[in-house]
Amino acid sequence: MRLCKKGSKCTFDKPCEQGAQESIRKLLRLKEWCNYFHLENTYLPQIINFLELGGWKDSPVLVGGCFEELTPKQDLIDVKRWAANLIYAGIFTRKPIQECLQKEFPYIHKYYGISQLMNLAKNPKYGINGRVAHVDEETGIWSFS
Repeated sequence: MRLCKKGSKCTFDKPCEQGAQESIRKLLRLKEWCNYFHLENTYLPQIINFLELGGWKDSPVLVGGCFEELTPKQDLIDVKRWAANLIYAGIFTRKPIQECLQKEFPYIHKYYGISQLMNLAKNPKYGINGRVAHVDEETGIWSFS
């Protein structure tokens, strides 16, 4: 005899300041644990920054937080290719790359472009030919390593 129903009991509510602050608090605590266990290359700093700057106020609320659900797949592939070409040039910092992506793809949410840059920089699975983007610490210039 089953006493409770299967499935999630949580729901996605409309974003609010209180929810953002609560999320920041929890993510900062998670970041402490990541530091304790020497886990690197997490997206926590970018997520916390996104919440602190209020990016959630003009972002769509989607299950799982994926922007891909709103945009045709070919457009997303084009964004990745465009970003990769700018990185291959080896003369741009992050801000000009983001500005170029927003000009070229104004109909795609700006945070998707940012997430593609982060994917290209951190994850070989999303990189080009298994290569991840590298950011020169002195100049801030992006290139493929």
